[in-house]
Amino acid sequence: MSPSARMGVAPRPFLRTANVLWGRLDLSTLDRMDFDADEVARLALKPGDLLVCEGGEIGRAALWNGNVENCLYQNHLHRLRAMSADVVPAFVMYWLQAAFLHLALYGGVGNRTTIPNLSGARLKQLAIPLPPVSEQAGITTVLSMLQQAAIVEERIVAALKELKAAAMAKLFREGLRGEPLKDTEIGEIPRRWGVRHLADVARVSTGTTPATDRADYYNGTIPFVKTAEINDNILAATKSAVSEEAVRQYGLKIYPPGSVLLAMYGQGKTRARSSYLAIAATTSQNTAVIQPGTALDGQFLWHYLLSQYDVLRSLGNLGHLSHLNLGYVKRLRLPVPPVQEQIEVRDALTILHARYELHCRHLTLAASVFTSMLQLLMTGRVRVRPNLESIRNAC
Repeated sequence: MSPSARMGVAPRPFLRTANVLWGRLDLSTLDRMDFDADEVARLALKPGDLLVCEGGEIGRAALWNGNVENCLYQNHLHRLRAMSADVVPAFVMYWLQAAFLHLALYGGVGNRTTIPNLSGARLKQLAIPLPPVSEQAGITTVLSMLQQAAIVEERIVAALKELKAAAMAKLFREGLRGEPLKDTEIGEIPRRWGVRHLADVARVSTGTTPATDRADYYNGTIPFVKTAEINDNILAATKSAVSEEAVRQYGLKIYPPGSVLLAMYGQGKTRARSSYLAIAATTSQNTAVIQPGTALDGQFLWHYLLSQYDVLRSLGNLGHLSHLNLGYVKRLRLPVPPVQEQIEVRDALTILHARYELHCRHLTLAASVFTSMLQLLMTGRVRVRPNLESIRNAC
């Protein structure tokens, strides 16, 4: 969009595909531009309009409830408007979500020659079920309540994530005792704190992966941590376990609880994620294992690594390959307070992290319940009572 269009005489807000999520709108960022009178008439929105994405995740749909005055929509969205009173738009929205995401009913409707695209003509040809209005309304009520519960948990998780990030930034800079600060190579820290390379206060090594084509190596009872399981978490269980034979043949080291694991390789966001090991386990060569010495508390270190995720990922981009190595890890500088102060900082952050993980689990559960109920309701395996809408209104 040209700057002149954005800064025109009377720019209006409009929805883009980025604003349309599955079952809801994100109005945190709205573009604005000039529209002529014909465009305003053609692209105007009314409460109850259903917006469906033409490209990207085709079929992604959300309902417009008149949240923003004089809002229009771009031409990469389809607008659906009910033609009769026997159609509940929100029901159609949830039906599209079930059909496209979970029931695989419309797999061939998009043009896939270049970019997936759902044309208006093909959208009009989609067959949809149409229960009685009372049942459509009841289904919509159930799904709306479940979706809202998931949205609430999502917001709590986002708020706790921001709170923990802010707390880490403050505590690793100022501590908890109000001590005067000093300048160091890693920024300001309390005057009595030191700055050390990680290798000066911890033993740093890597694991080993036994041959993956030997099934007998992976039918044991000794926990084996894969990098995909290193997810900014306290690791108390693993999906894989190796045998005593694998330990003997490869000289695998079984690391004690209290060790800290750092993913040096991994797809997507895995690289530079860390975990605190709550069990004895072995791991792969793609993982740096940090065993803190007496001057360093393991959970204090783990929280510090969490706060340095972006820094660690940037270290992994210095060479021609995007990964960390032990040299990078060993040379990492970190603040080292007296051990008692480390414990104080650790305990404060552990409480925040526990709350964050609790609500992450709540969010996962809420999303799972919504998805399950969406499929059950849209396939008729679960039916709703006709008066459910009135029950909700009375609550």
